[in-house]
Amino acid sequence: MRTALIVGSGPAAAGAALALARYDDLRITVVDLGARLEPALQETAQRLGGQRQEEWDADVVAEIIGQPVRTRGRGLPRKRAFGSDFPFRNLGQLDGITAAPGANSDVISGAYGGFSNLWGAQVMPFAHSVVAEWQVGSLDEHYRAVLGEIPYAAEEDDLAGHFPLLGRADSLPPLTKRSLNVLANYDRHRERLQRRGITMGRARLAMRGSTCVLAGLCHTGCPYGVVYSASHTFDRLRAEGRIEYRGGMLVTEVSEPEEGVLVVARELQTGARI
Repeated sequence: MRTALIVGSGPAAAGAALALARYDDLRITVVDLGARLEPALQETAQRLGGQRQEEWDADVVAEIIGQPVRTRGRGLPRKRAFGSDFPFRNLGQLDGITAAPGANSDVISGAYGGFSNLWGAQVMPFAHSVVAEWQVGSLDEHYRAVLGEIPYAAEEDDLAGHFPLLGRADSLPPLTKRSLNVLANYDRHRERLQRRGITMGRARLAMRGSTCVLAGLCHTGCPYGVVYSASHTFDRLRAEGRIEYRGGMLVTEVSEPEEGVLVVARELQTGARI
């Protein structure tokens, strides 16, 4: 049987796993650091996710709504996922990496699911005009393949002229009054704005829009799991037996000797070189 090895469990790794999992004759191994949310916070999030929003205890909710924390210099603040900084913790993946002065040095996540644990769920594709400059051909079939595997909420609007929907979309949650006012103003001045190269519309989000209850915790962690994380894809592929997942592994070397591909990792728990 042929084999494949994927390093990491973020969105790019999830895309690779989905593509490879289509081949029944392929044994797929995922090697990952796999940092997780602390058990106590995980239990709190699961408890809230098993209740209706009106049943939530305000003190319990307060445990998982940690706000972004300022970083050194001019770097972006660090978001919190259910009150935890686990997506940012250095388990060795940041050793030896430096950033330009003032830039954010949190460039690699060691978390299971990577930075998709706290992303904004935006899945707007690149415009066809941009892709044409790259001379790689159309990406539409690949966008459709991914959108067919993740929750997708979007609506047909003026943006579709530049960014086709490319997938079957769920409805978006209701917009705030401020957002509705912005779109209403755009509608009134559409022709003039478009002559100036300005087009407006609604976001495309990787989330189950029709099941959203407007809990207001999108940016701190949704207890109902409405917002997609790459960990959801790996959870499913593991449950289906399509991949072997090995967490607690820091990959330190990838090379191509004559006999094939060599990947060297250090086991965090024992320090063993594998």
